[in-house]
Amino acid sequence: MASFNESGQKFILTVKSGEGEKECEATYITRISDGEREFIYYFIQEDGDNVGIYASRIDLIDGKKVMRDITDDEERKYSTELFTKTYQGIIQDDNLDKLYSDDKYLKPYYGDEPYVFISYSHRYTEFTFELIRELQSKGLRVCFDKAIEVSKDWTTEIAKFVGGCSYIVLLISEEYLQSENCMDELMFAKKLNKKIVIICDRHKNLPTGLMMKTVGEIFIYKNDIDNYKTIAEKLLKAISIHNRVNEINKTTAASKSYIYLSYCLIDVKDGSEIKDDLSENEVPVFHEEYLDDKDLTDVIYNCDLFIAIISKAYLLSPNYDELMYANSIGKRCMLIYVSEIHDSMNEILRLRFNRTQSIFKYKYKDNDQFAKELIACPEIVRCMTLPFDPIE
Repeated sequence: MASFNESGQKFILTVKSGEGEKECEATYITRISDGEREFIYYFIQEDGDNVGIYASRIDLIDGKKVMRDITDDEERKYSTELFTKTYQGIIQDDNLDKLYSDDKYLKPYYGDEPYVFISYSHRYTEFTFELIRELQSKGLRVCFDKAIEVSKDWTTEIAKFVGGCSYIVLLISEEYLQSENCMDELMFAKKLNKKIVIICDRHKNLPTGLMMKTVGEIFIYKNDIDNYKTIAEKLLKAISIHNRVNEINKTTAASKSYIYLSYCLIDVKDGSEIKDDLSENEVPVFHEEYLDDKDLTDVIYNCDLFIAIISKAYLLSPNYDELMYANSIGKRCMLIYVSEIHDSMNEILRLRFNRTQSIFKYKYKDNDQFAKELIACPEIVRCMTLPFDPIE
């Protein structure tokens, strides 16, 4: 059996018909296994402009994988159901040219204007398409793999889309991490130094290798209460932040003359104590509760030092996004641990902030002793000598 590595790969298939056997060109889509049986799916050009989707079973014979026709009606029905379930109903009509034609916000962007490319696993197409529809309805240009015509070479077209995008957005899932195509898109984007936005589940740790490869990229964490609308809002906000980086005047050091203190509601007692310790020593401190109608992202942008009060609750709260934003735009950061954190929860912090100064407040029995060490930190001392002007 030929080796299939990517969607869009062409191969010659012998097809049986009433007139005998004939060879035709097929286009590989994917392979799906249910743990017991494995099926291969492919396109075959039919009469006119129609494209048929077919499946064959893959059997292991004498140590080699062989494509076999599916002759049993029940197995043929099962292979179709497996494909439909896996692809979340992407392909419900064999005429691919008619798909998505009724929704203007699901038209992939073609053109020379800046655009975002969405990289995703087809297992989560329903969510992905809802997200794309929401983003394009807000005016963001989005390109995705449905822009590729069946007759075109898949790899070449994907490389073209990734190469031309301003941002590539990765919708991380277990299926994404197991997909060679998806990982190739990430690696190609890294090679081209593209701006990468990673959307992933807050409650699931990324593989260590991937975490190391994506240090410094923009992360958006999906909470249990998030849906495509809230994720779209977070994504648009993250892109807005990075687009404004080049607009900031780096010579105005005086405008970055304060500390931003980030903590969640559960840690308000520790947050208040640390804020008081800093304020008593004339260290300018800013916290979200003082912002009123001010743009939080602008305040984080302009701060001289970003301090995060780390706890289990913080890592599961929306405030954790503030730390990820600060890190992604190159802010100097300090971590203050107010509770012990399990190693698995702390893995991302260790990799992303391995050179960041950390203080373990929960190890101090006396808050006065902790306050003295905090104020003596070089990062804090530097802020004590700067004028306070948080908003330009």
